Amino acid sequence: MARNLTPAQKNILSFASTYIAEHSTSPSVREIAERFGISSAGAWAHLRALEKKGYIAIESGQARSIRILNEEYRPDTLSKLIPIYDLSKSRYGIAGNSFDEYLKFPSTLLEEKKEYFGIIMEGPDMKNIAIQEGDLLVFERSDELVQSAIVLARPDTGSDEDQTMVRRLERLHSNWTLVPECDSIGSTNCQKVIVYGILALVVRRYER
Repeated sequence: MARNLTPAQKNILSFASTYIAEHSTSPSVREIAERFGISSAGAWAHLRALEKKGYIAIESGQARSIRILNEEYRPDTLSKLIPIYDLSKSRYGIAGNSFDEYLKFPSTLLEEKKEYFGIIMEGPDMKNIAIQEGDLLVFERSDELVQSAIVLARPDTGSDEDQTMVRRLERLHSNWTLVPECDSIGSTNCQKVIVYGILALVVRRYER
């Protein structure tokens, strides 16, 4: 395990590995900076730290020359690395929230050109459509407002009470409604919604 990496370094290493697997070349420093909302200098600092720790090699003077040296993160064209986020660490969903772990999924289950992330379902909010507490939910990373889609989203009211949640997204006149699939939980109506992703897969561990 990559125990000596910071959360930011793990994020960047996982992103570089997935990018190489999908594009057969490494991401540029600018693409890394844009992906994580940092400066190019900040991206370089993380890459140099990863190089110093022996996780990557960078060819001096060559663009897109990152090579993954660590076996755990080595690009695999048959699978995708999916970051798993802990929503309890931030009420702002996955924005600015570093993931603590990742899982490999067969590429045949996911679309090649899309990015994904996962969360562990908490609570009974979606039990009426057979999504249970403890299920791993894999979302396509998207900010698109898709009618009737199951999304990870939060109302954008500017209030400290806004919470990130898994809901069905519905349009109601000029407003949006975040609808739970649980009879004991009410819907959330709002004019603006921030969507982080659209549900793609539900994974459940079989308990005997």
